Amino acid sequence: MTGKHLQALLVAAALSLGGSARGEEKATFLHEFHVNQADLKCLDCHQTRPAGTPTVNREKCKECHGDDGPPAFELQRFKRLENKGFPHPTHDAALDCKTCHAAILEADYGGKPMVDLKTCRDCHSENGYRTAERQCVVCHGLDKKLQKPKDHVASNWKRIHGEQALDREADQHGRDCKLCHGTDACTRCHRDNRPANHTGLWRVRLHGSAASWDRETCKTCHETGSCVRCHQNTRPLNHNASWRTMHGLAAQTTDNATCLACHRASQCIECHRKPGGNGP
Repeated sequence: MTGKHLQALLVAAALSLGGSARGEEKATFLHEFHVNQADLKCLDCHQTRPAGTPTVNREKCKECHGDDGPPAFELQRFKRLENKGFPHPTHDAALDCKTCHAAILEADYGGKPMVDLKTCRDCHSENGYRTAERQCVVCHGLDKKLQKPKDHVASNWKRIHGEQALDREADQHGRDCKLCHGTDACTRCHRDNRPANHTGLWRVRLHGSAASWDRETCKTCHETGSCVRCHQNTRPLNHNASWRTMHGLAAQTTDNATCLACHRASQCIECHRKPGGNGP
């Protein structure tokens, strides 16, 4: 009998303690015993398939536990992805099973996810391999895009979704808006549904000052040149008949942030160099 087999038998004895013999209360199967103490390899017991979850080779159990097989046991309860198409053989060829499934080998394993998705992301990132998030079905067994996220049904989602979209760009796995929404989704929607603050007063009085201190929010829907294109045909309200003589007092300096929203700093010099030039 090899040392490995002897250790496996000791594990079987450990499982049988506490009244876990066949027909009695089942003991909990511990991966930590078999892998760390009996020195078994994952593929000694598991068989990978072209796609989906590996199966258990119960015939292999008999090599250590005899023809009757192991004592009655139940598996540890762990959270797992209901995958139906995950390519295990591709990963088996390059990685040890413990690289991805280290959590279940802890002595105090308490039901954490069977696979730490951070491990997946880090490995793919370090090796320059990117799995498109649209392939949700590969790991999850279903297209997650067909399930509306929980926060999308909240009563205030319509009000806060714009801020969330900015925060979630390149966010954690499964939370990037682009996972389900195309890059033009914001524009297409807001052509018919204006943001709540885009009132008549907003258009006439407020949008310029708001844009000066929060351009990133504006860029969610508007291109950088949209201000210039619009104001080429629509002058700000204060650019009235008396503006030509008053604009210098309003600007005070060539680095006035409000003026620079539309004008280049050099425009002051360019204009005032012209014969009789005294304003835009």
